[in-house]
Amino acid sequence: SVDLTKLLANAFESDLIDEIESRIEDWPTSVREGGNQEREVTELIESEKEALRLRLEKEQQEAAAETLEQKQELSEEKRRQQIELEKNELKEKLQNNLKRGLNDFSGDN
Repeated sequence: SVDLTKLLANAFESDLIDEIESRIEDWPTSVREGGNQEREVTELIESEKEALRLRLEKEQQEAAAETLEQKQELSEEKRRQQIELEKNELKEKLQNNLKRGLNDFSGDN
């Protein structure tokens, strides 16, 4: 089985680095160049962390919903297969009973 959560976490981690680099490019030049605006940098970092946290939560919820949907589809497929198996077993029993009945009727043993 596949650990979807771990797989998504690894994918998110690599995307996270690209996302941070992309967002840093949008920061004011004074911040990117290491100006003395410590508070501004801290606020930007906290803002970015919150945006990324929200994005991660959303992606986790979507992955959980998708996993649930896949489990339901597998469960439905398994039920269809079980019904088909039972149907075939009943058909075989019916055919055997019919053959025995015809043999009994015609006197063939």
